[in-house]
Amino acid sequence: PFRPGLHDSTSLPAHIYYRGSRWSGDLNQQPPTPSFNSSDTVIDAISVGTSDREDYVLGQVNSWAAHKSIRYFFGTSEQDNAQPHCVQRLTVNDTAEIASYCSGKAWKRANPKIRYIRNPFSHGELLKKHDKGPQWMCSHKSFAHAIGKLGRFYRRELAEGNFELPDFLFIQEDDTYYHMPNLDYFLQDVDPKLPLAEAGCLVRWPVSEILFSYPFGGFGFILSRGAIERLIRPVHCGANATMNEGHGDDDDFTISVCSQLEENLVGESFAWQDGMSVSDLMDAHAAYFPYHRHSKWRQPGFCMHGDWTLGYYVNYYGIGTPHSYFKNDKVRIEQQLGYMYDQSEGNCNNVGQAHCEQDAHVCRQIHPTSMTFLVRKVLKVHPDDFPTREGIKKIR
Repeated sequence: PFRPGLHDSTSLPAHIYYRGSRWSGDLNQQPPTPSFNSSDTVIDAISVGTSDREDYVLGQVNSWAAHKSIRYFFGTSEQDNAQPHCVQRLTVNDTAEIASYCSGKAWKRANPKIRYIRNPFSHGELLKKHDKGPQWMCSHKSFAHAIGKLGRFYRRELAEGNFELPDFLFIQEDDTYYHMPNLDYFLQDVDPKLPLAEAGCLVRWPVSEILFSYPFGGFGFILSRGAIERLIRPVHCGANATMNEGHGDDDDFTISVCSQLEENLVGESFAWQDGMSVSDLMDAHAAYFPYHRHSKWRQPGFCMHGDWTLGYYVNYYGIGTPHSYFKNDKVRIEQQLGYMYDQSEGNCNNVGQAHCEQDAHVCRQIHPTSMTFLVRKVLKVHPDDFPTREGIKKIR
C-alpha cells in the first residue's frame, strides 16, 4: 500500500483563481489577499476536474465564480492526486478487475453496511467496453485528495495568522453551475458557525437497509465554517486524547472520530496516523490503496465513488449536524435543495442547460459556453453581483 506520510499533496501544483489581481504559484506559497469582498457572505470554492477539460474550470471561473461572494476558487485535477499518473498506469482490463473486486467478489466478509454500498460500484464487463475506464476509475479519488490538500492549506494559513476560514466552502465537479444570487439568498438564513452540510442534490439510500446518503457530485456540496473547522481539526485518540487542543478528551466530535476509526468500515484506519484531521484521513485513505496495485489488495481497497467518499466521511465522522428528520447521528447532510430517492426532487432535476431555469440553485452537466449564456441572463437581473466578471484570468 501507499504509506501515509509519503504523500504531501501540498507540494503538487494547483491553480488558485481570485478577483482583482494575478498571481502565479502553488499551495506552498502565500496567496494574495483578494482586493475586495463586497458581499456579507464569504465563500471559497474547490472544483474537481481533469486536465483535459480545463475549459470547464475556466468556464466556472468566468461565470458563477465571478460572483462578489467568492473569495478563492481552487481548481484541481488528477495532477493533485497522490498518484498523478494513475490513468497512464491502468488498462481497461485493470478497471474491470477493480470493479469486480469492489462489487464484493473478493471481499465477501465485508461489513454488511459497506457490502451494500460496494455492490453497485460498477460492472466490470461494462468498463471493458469503454476506453475512458481508467480515467473514470482514477477520478474517484480526486475529491479525497483535493479536500486533503485544501485542509492543509487552510491550517497553514490559520497558523500564520491574518487569515480566516470562509463562511462556506463549495465543493463541486467541473461541470457544475451555481445560480449564485439564489444561493446567496438561501445562505442568508444559515448560521455559518454551526457545523452544517448541504447537498445540492442528496442521494438517499433506503433507511430500512442502510443509513447512508451522499451529495450527488455534479450538483455540488456546501460546508459551513463550523463543518470546515471539524474537517481540518487534528484529532488524537486513545492515550493521546488529552492533546486535542482547546477541546479536551470529552469533545463529542473527537469521540465520534475515534470510535469510527475503531469500526474501520472502509479500511480507512489502515491509513490513520494519530494527529491527522478527517481531511488528512480522506487523502491518506485514497492514497493507501493505489489502483495500479489492486492485485496486491488484501483489505477492502478503495471502492467508493468520489461523492460516496464525501458522504461517508461527513456522515460517519461527525462533520455535519445530525439530520433533524431522521434522528440518527449517521445522517448529517441536509436535503433542503433537493434529494433523490424513489424520484428526483428540487434541484436534482436540473440537468443540462435546458433544465437550468432562473429559479434553480444549482445545475449539472453544463458546458462552458452554457455557463456563459446562463450567467449573462443572471447579469441582466443582478448586474451588481458580478463586479469583476470581465477580465478574470487564469492563474498560471
